[in-house]
Amino acid sequence: METKKRELDDCRASSRDGCRAQSDTYEGASKQFEAAKSNLDSALDDVDSSVRATNRSCRYLVSTTSPPSSPSDPVCWLLQRSKGHVSTERLMETCKKVGKSDEQCRICLQ
Repeated sequence: METKKRELDDCRASSRDGCRAQSDTYEGASKQFEAAKSNLDSALDDVDSSVRATNRSCRYLVSTTSPPSSPSDPVCWLLQRSKGHVSTERLMETCKKVGKSDEQCRICLQ
């Protein structure tokens, strides 16, 4: 999408014809990006829901004595796997939704 934006900006800077083709291409790339982001957000919501349901059915309690990023903590494990693919803000939000404190979430995401 960034490439298409640069192409559109370059066209506008060097041409007076309106750059219709570049504008259409950029708009298409922008729509694809937004759709992909929406799909990712939806998938993360599904993961959140699944984690909560699993925790309820297994009566999983987050231990405050074990390290929050240990392999035995599935929430931290999932958050760690998502780093680099999902924004830190979104991961923090997701972490809090499953019942962890701010401090536990920060430790998970380190």
